[in-house]
Amino acid sequence: GCSLFISVYPNNGKHARLHKALQYIGLAMVVFVYAIFRRTTRTGDVGWIDFSYPEILGLIGLAYFAIAVLYIPFRKWKWSPVVWLLALVAYNAATMPAVINYLYANALPLEQGIWFVRHLRGWAWPWENGSSASMVMAGVVLSTLYLGSSTSLRKKVFTAIGYAAATGVIGYLLVPLGISKNRGTPTWCLWTMSACILSFVLLYWICDVKKKTAWALPVYSAGSNTLTTYLLPDYWEMLLGVTGISFFSMQILHSGWTGVVWCFVFTGIMLAISTYLTKKQVRLAL
Repeated sequence: GCSLFISVYPNNGKHARLHKALQYIGLAMVVFVYAIFRRTTRTGDVGWIDFSYPEILGLIGLAYFAIAVLYIPFRKWKWSPVVWLLALVAYNAATMPAVINYLYANALPLEQGIWFVRHLRGWAWPWENGSSASMVMAGVVLSTLYLGSSTSLRKKVFTAIGYAAATGVIGYLLVPLGISKNRGTPTWCLWTMSACILSFVLLYWICDVKKKTAWALPVYSAGSNTLTTYLLPDYWEMLLGVTGISFFSMQILHSGWTGVVWCFVFTGIMLAISTYLTKKQVRLAL
């Protein structure tokens, strides 16, 4: 229902009434599901929707919002993104259990220390522990280097490489705090930044400088129709659940070399469907 409502339909005048009807049907379905949804809580009670965790798309949205709050008021100050990035990395490190345990072991009783750790993210909304926000701000720093700058290409490339090296080294120094995506540790964030920066520099050289873009055609829809492509695997799982098809749940497709091969095959299938939908101008609005 949500997909029907937020879909962007072809703007060619054909089937306009049908498209509008589909949107209204989708909205009605969303309202209906929200009205009847009930779940069993951990205590065994009947509950409604739990808004405590926004899931991945919500986390991305919150990270963008958090960075907008920091960047927009200071956007005229050239070095503000760098300062905010350093502040976010420092904050991210400070929220790690190892640091909190060290700082507060002798200052707070154990019960208060545990309470402090659990509630720190709530106090810092929407920045939470700073992990997602720091990675978004790292992209802002890189963007300010490449966009709207009169710096020579050579200097841009070497500055970006130095930027990637710096994030990699700082990440290495913070390894004692852990390396975990799920916990959003500083090292994981910084090494992710470093890899993305180097990837961007390479792609910028190939696509923007050398104008070699034909090779990316197979994955074009993933970039131009992102939300649709992202949700296609969910639709796939729903389809299998409704039809009762269990073939794709076989363990052989989820382990070993056969699992690796199936990952490539499945990705190809999703990209093919995404490409077809993009050509038909079917997309979900971001």
